Amino acid sequence: MFKKLATAALLLFALTCVGEAQDTHNFDFAASGSALFVKRAEGSGVTQTGTTGLGLLGSLRVHFTEKSAIELSYGRAENSLKYQFPPYNYRVQGRVLEFSGAYVRSLHPWGKIRPYFLAGGAALVFNPLDTKTITTVDGEPVENIVFVGASRQTSAAFLYGVGVERPLLGRFSLRLQYRGLLYKAPDFNVQNTINGTSGFFTGAYGHMAEPTVGIVFHFF
Repeated sequence: MFKKLATAALLLFALTCVGEAQDTHNFDFAASGSALFVKRAEGSGVTQTGTTGLGLLGSLRVHFTEKSAIELSYGRAENSLKYQFPPYNYRVQGRVLEFSGAYVRSLHPWGKIRPYFLAGGAALVFNPLDTKTITTVDGEPVENIVFVGASRQTSAAFLYGVGVERPLLGRFSLRLQYRGLLYKAPDFNVQNTINGTSGFFTGAYGHMAEPTVGIVFHFF
C-alpha cells in the first residue's frame, strides 16, 4: 500500500515539475548502473552486514534555473543482508527498491565538466526473497533455507550525493555520481528466532553507498 501511494505521489510531482519546466525547456532523463555497499550496523547484540549489490537507477531531472533542479529517481538492486548473534548466523537474500526526490545544485563548471551536489529524501523498500542459516562444516560454510517470518519493510532515508556530468554527442551526456543513504537498519519484522533471541533488530542506523555511472538524454 505504501509503495503504491509513494509511486502515485512521485508520479504526480513529476508531472507537475515537467509541466512547469516546459517554460524553461530544460529537463533530462538518466539511466544508470549502480552498486550498493552497505555499512556494518550493530545493536541489541545483533551485527548486520551486507553484500555488494548491483542494480539500475532511473532519474528524471527538471531544471528551473541554470544551477537549480529537482530530481526524482527510482532504483532497483539485488542485495543480501547478514545477521549475526552467536551462535546463530542468518543471510536474507532480497531486493531493494528506492523511491527518492532531491534538490540538485550545480556548481561552476570546470571546462566541459559540470559538478553538482544533491540532498533530499527517499523511501527504501526491502523485499526478502529467502532466508538462510549459515553454519560451518569441516571449515566450509553451509547454507540451509529456513523460515523466520521475514517480511517486506520500508524505511525512510536521508539522501545526499555529489556528481559530475560531461557532454557527449548531441543531446547525450555522461553522468558519474556518488549517492549516500542514511536509514534505520531493517529487521524484516522478525520478532523472535529460535531460543527466544531478539530477532534481527539492531536499533541502529544503516548507511548505503551507491556509486553510479549513466547516460543522460536532454529532452530540450
